[in-house]
Order: sequence, then structure tokens, then C-alpha cells
Amino acid sequence: MATLKSLNGLLTKASRSLDEAASQIKSLGLQPRKNIRNIAEILVAIFEIQGQIHAKRPDLIPSFLRNTDYARKMKRVALSGKPKSSKRA
Repeated sequence: MATLKSLNGLLTKASRSLDEAASQIKSLGLQPRKNIRNIAEILVAIFEIQGQIHAKRPDLIPSFLRNTDYARKMKRVALSGKPKSSKRA
């Protein structure tokens, strides 16, 4: 069954895999500028989805972000019950 926790975990794994892929692209010289930019755009999309998850479940925010402005904002959003809309059109 799909849960916010399981989706967040999948997205975290995907972002780690993409990070490793970017390193290998650079090492192999496979059009690094173009391909790493493509990976960066995918990572931005992943982080936007994770932001939506964290707005509903602040307990899923990674430990390295827990005492940050981001975590405080997500907790406020979760308490208000009103997630902010994405800035993207």
C-alpha cells in the first residue's frame, strides 16, 4: 500500500542514485554539462514532491534538516493544514 513514508523513501533512494549517476557521468565524460543539468532538474522535481510530503508529515524530514528554517516552515504548514502551492506554473 502506498504511504507518504514509502513514497518519501523511494524518492530518497532515487535522489541518491541520481547523485551517483551524475558522478559517473562526470568521470566518464558523457556530456557532463548537459547531462548533469538534466539530472539537477529531475532532483528539483523530486525535492518539490518531498516538500509536499514533509508539509503533511514533518516527522519524515531528514535529521540533517530538522533544526532548520525548512523544518520549522513544514511544521507550521502541517499544523495549519494548508500546504502552500508550488511556485512553478
